Amino acid sequence: MIQDIRQLRWGAMALAALPLALCVAAAPPVLAAGGEVSSAIAGSIVGVALSQVGVGDTPAATSFRGVDCDPYSTLVGAQSPNADGCGRDAHFSVANQNEAWCADFAKWVWQQAGVTTDMNTLNAQSGSFYDWGLKQQEAMPVDGGTPAAGDAVVFYPPGPVGRGTLADHVGIVTAVHPGGTVDLVNGDFLGATNIGVEHDTGIRLTSWAARIWRPGEQWVLVSPPAGRQRAAPAVSVTGPARAVAGTPAGFSASASSPVVKYRWTFGDGRGTNVSGASVSHVYAENGVYPVTVSATSALGTVTTRVVEVEVTGGSSVVASVPDNSVWYSPKPVDQYVFLPSAGRLAAGTWDGTGWRRTALPGRPDRGGGLTALSYPDPDAGYAMTPHAYYPSGGTLAETYLARTGWTSRRLAGRPAAGSAIVADARGSGPEVFFFGSGGQLTMAAEVNGTWSASRLGGPAVASPGALALGDTVDGPELFYLDGHGLTAAAATGRGWVRTPVVTPSGVAADSPLAAVSTGAHQVDVFFVDGHGRLAEAAQDQRGWRVSELPGQPARNTSLAAVTYLLGRPSTAPGPARLGTAVYYLAGSGHPAVTYAPAGQPWRGAVLPGTATRLLGADAYQAAGQPSRVFLSGQPSPGQPGSGPFRLDEARGPGGPWAARSATPSATRLPPWALLLAAFGLAASCLAAALWLASRRLTRRPHASGP
Repeated sequence: MIQDIRQLRWGAMALAALPLALCVAAAPPVLAAGGEVSSAIAGSIVGVALSQVGVGDTPAATSFRGVDCDPYSTLVGAQSPNADGCGRDAHFSVANQNEAWCADFAKWVWQQAGVTTDMNTLNAQSGSFYDWGLKQQEAMPVDGGTPAAGDAVVFYPPGPVGRGTLADHVGIVTAVHPGGTVDLVNGDFLGATNIGVEHDTGIRLTSWAARIWRPGEQWVLVSPPAGRQRAAPAVSVTGPARAVAGTPAGFSASASSPVVKYRWTFGDGRGTNVSGASVSHVYAENGVYPVTVSATSALGTVTTRVVEVEVTGGSSVVASVPDNSVWYSPKPVDQYVFLPSAGRLAAGTWDGTGWRRTALPGRPDRGGGLTALSYPDPDAGYAMTPHAYYPSGGTLAETYLARTGWTSRRLAGRPAAGSAIVADARGSGPEVFFFGSGGQLTMAAEVNGTWSASRLGGPAVASPGALALGDTVDGPELFYLDGHGLTAAAATGRGWVRTPVVTPSGVAADSPLAAVSTGAHQVDVFFVDGHGRLAEAAQDQRGWRVSELPGQPARNTSLAAVTYLLGRPSTAPGPARLGTAVYYLAGSGHPAVTYAPAGQPWRGAVLPGTATRLLGADAYQAAGQPSRVFLSGQPSPGQPGSGPFRLDEARGPGGPWAARSATPSATRLPPWALLLAAFGLAASCLAAALWLASRRLTRRPHASGP
């Protein structure tokens, strides 16, 4: 049985992906009774809460051991979730995000009912409702007070309750009955078929809490404010509906009244949150992401707006995906480097702690192209999933990570012998490009689960092994060598438009090609010119500008072109800065790089070690991740395919570079230790998560935690 990275991490997800870390992450004393509540606000809270009963996760979840994808975290601009593994919510027409969401739900209900007072205090922590009550100077005795419709009820484990105490959950009181029983609406509760919003009626808070969590479970009532509420700012947002992975996407917000803080999330994890009225973000992966901005006024009132951006990007031998065992961040990133090995498909896999080599189903044809693409796949529960494409028996095939593990299948299309293969993924599904019979450029595409292949026309190619793809918001742009030299083919609404690229020094007959997106509408292509030098063809307003660059690639090397981040802290406002790098093997057998930081001249560097083959490089660098180049050595006698697999690694192309082994790690940190080291979680948070995870697994099945 193949053990994949994600399969190895399911055990960790029981404690790291359980939706509890935020809702239990910081809570104080308990019990609400405080002041007369406006009957209008209370009635609105009840109506809004009851209207949401039955709204659930997408995709549906029957346990807390996987992702917990809800719309409310998106709608309130929660600061930690990400959208990987999440579908689109039909109720609100927004992309769901993965987070413990009881507090996000309760905050959204209060906001929709008209509560604006100090809403900047409320966040994804259940205990933030207690903090809000402190600011209103409410008396909040533990297990005391008289419940009223509209109250938030915060639940705590046994022990002292105070600021910083971990809370288990927060729900909304929707009715109070004679005899002291109440009705509650609870977000993030597990039902028979899904996690969702649950209506619990006729309950006594103390005995109900003891049954759901543990004997001695405590509760606190927090009353919403009475009286007229101050208006929250009216906010508008502008930004692109589409973006290209590895390039900056800019967003801006404006408000009708003074705002003291704009806070942005981008749907791909907490490490990318920024502040400011105008921001930019570089997405590292394909998919549809919710972009939220929360505008806070000087009065503490908050307005959140949501827009969505569809991100597309081209393929590489390297496929990177966020690791969902760290449910609130895309770090660490799992990486898959696909390569042929002894007639089979294999992958070097990285799970944040070490490398190992995994045999996969599939038999790539010898000498055929091989590329990989990550995109949110409905066959894998909307998770960002690696796919490898290659010819097998003369037919296009793919190997991908489905919900049940690695699987392979044949697709439409028959690549010619030795044809390169490239791919991208758009909203309608993946597209794979190659040269078919007679050297004709061909596209195989999946639409609604069905694959079909079609020729794109144009002259036959001179070198089927040379094909490169770069993405734009308008569609993919392909580069190949025909009888006239270098040609660019761009997808338009009128079909494919071909443009010859004039190269003053010509193109080497056996030149490899590589392309990289350098903007929303711009792709640069790299090749070896007639002088044997590395060259770049860059688009500008007048057409193509061709330049020789430092570096002389070896014959039969491949090229890998990427963008990389220039060290701007992810929390800093302002435009993201990018550089461009091209990797190859030099004549000496050493890996080499030619690179240009933003706005600076091109320069070159030699990397450590020698190799017989450049496999690829990180296509789209994720924030906080190093630049990596993947290499292979001489194959063993009688073992066709790639030899020993290794990588060079640096913080950026300028180095310093270090050679890393890609053999399996002898020591592997437990996932919870990785979380602690990577994110600096407080020991109390981790201890609480571990304790609650053990309790959660024995709880009544219809209830969730936070």
